[in-house]
Parts: sequence; structure tokens; C-alpha cells
Amino acid sequence: MSPNGLPLPAKALEANSLPDLCRKTITEFLHRTGIPLPEFDSSAFGDEIDRLAHAEVQTWNLGGVSPNRFEHCLTTGIDIAKTAYRHTPVETQVHIALWTALCVCIDDLDAGVEGFDTGVDALAKFAERFHVGREQLHPLLDLLADNIPRGYPLYKRARNGLGEGYSYCIWNKTHFPDVSSYIQSMPEAIAISVLVNDLCSFYKEELVDEKNNSIHDRACVTSKDIEATLMATLEGAVDAVNRGREILQGEKERQAWESHVVVYVVFHFMTPRYRLEEQFSTSG
Repeated sequence: MSPNGLPLPAKALEANSLPDLCRKTITEFLHRTGIPLPEFDSSAFGDEIDRLAHAEVQTWNLGGVSPNRFEHCLTTGIDIAKTAYRHTPVETQVHIALWTALCVCIDDLDAGVEGFDTGVDALAKFAERFHVGREQLHPLLDLLADNIPRGYPLYKRARNGLGEGYSYCIWNKTHFPDVSSYIQSMPEAIAISVLVNDLCSFYKEELVDEKNNSIHDRACVTSKDIEATLMATLEGAVDAVNRGREILQGEKERQAWESHVVVYVVFHFMTPRYRLEEQFSTSG
């Protein structure tokens, strides 16, 4: 603690320790949950979602965001849709792909990523303008507002780290009409959505010196160093996987859980956004 009683900032990582530390925590998670090391090739998942999502985006007004820059966001959306949610109907996968693309793009806007500029007030005034039905200050935010009735849970996930929107899609109502068969596992599903992403995204965030993330926040408030915080996040993710396995009683529900956990990790390896191939590829 500092003299004024506030938590001290987490100790910075040395550059050469970052890849080893991130690889260590992710490898340990895979080992303890029985998930095989994923491949980086997306071709096994087909291209139907790619085609449908790209066709929809062609109709969007991106408000000065270049199509090439937005393509990185759309790739992330498509990758998570056709891996972690491949068991859902095609229209659900397309919706998840498009919503993820919007959320990733807005996340990059908020982080000040080069090539994105909405103006200083656009994001801050989003909720106020949405609730009174006013036009947003950037076309990208209008796209978000236009689709709020279906997509708000996913928007919340991008803005505050909650995974409800993605978690409810594991057991879609088409195949799992009885919500009581899985509802007790929702806290574990939400934890997986957040904690696995925290583990897998930390490397790319550190490379650009991004400190406004969950790992640094937890390190600060617990007065732990980054390595200890990553290990605590690992423990939380492993516990959530195993609790989900214990809670779910139905065979179909358990199969959906196992499939989701595995391919959610595959998604992080497969999509370029998280740069995990730099740590795990054996081709070099």
C-alpha cells in the first residue's frame, strides 16, 4: 500500500518475460482442463458465416472507418461465431459475428486505436442519446443503437466485461427450450467468457502497453504482482470449467458446455487479434 492508503501499481513486466509468462498460464489452463492445444487454421469451420456477415456489412455506413480497418474486427466476430457457437443456427452465428465486430470496433475506438475516431463525446453520450431516441454522434454507434433490442447484452460485455450475452447463446432456445436445464451453470459460463478472454488477451494488450484491463485492475486492488494475478485468473478459469461440468446433469447440456469451452479457446488461438500464434506456433 502507498502512504495514502491506496494500492500501489502492479510491478511492470520485463519485455523478455512476457511471452514466457503468458504461454505458461495458458498452457497450464489447457493442461488442467484437458483441452488439447488448438490449431491456428480456420478453414475447418467453413466459410458460410464469412460470406453472410460480409454481405451484411456491405450495407453498413461505417462513418469514415475504412473497410480494411473494420475487416480486422469482423474477422474476430466471424471467428468466435463459427467456433464457439457453431452448434447454434446459422442466423444466430451471423448475429453474433456482426455484434462482436461492432463491439470490438467500439472497444478499439475507446482505446484510441489508430484509424478509429468518433470524437471525444460520442461514446460518453451514447447511453443518454439512446434512451431518448436521438441520433448518435457517429454512424457506428447508430448501428449499435439500431440493433440494441437483440444485441444489448453483447454491447454490455464489450463495455464492462460481463459475459451474459455470449453465455446465453451456448444453450440456444432452439435446441434447449427448457431454461431450467442449464440456468444454474450461468455464473460459470459468464466466468469462462471473461476469465479465458482475460488470459488469452493479456499478451496482445501488454505489447501495446495497455494498462486499462482486468489483469492490471485486479493486480492493483489486491496489491499482487502481474504473475500472481495471472495465476489467480488461471485458477478462477479452471474452477469455472470444472464447476460447470459438475452442475450440468443433462447429457446434451454437458456436451454443449464441453464443446463451447474447447472451441472458445480455439477461437482465441485462431483469430489474429490475440496474437497467440507468436507464442505457440512451432513452424518457426
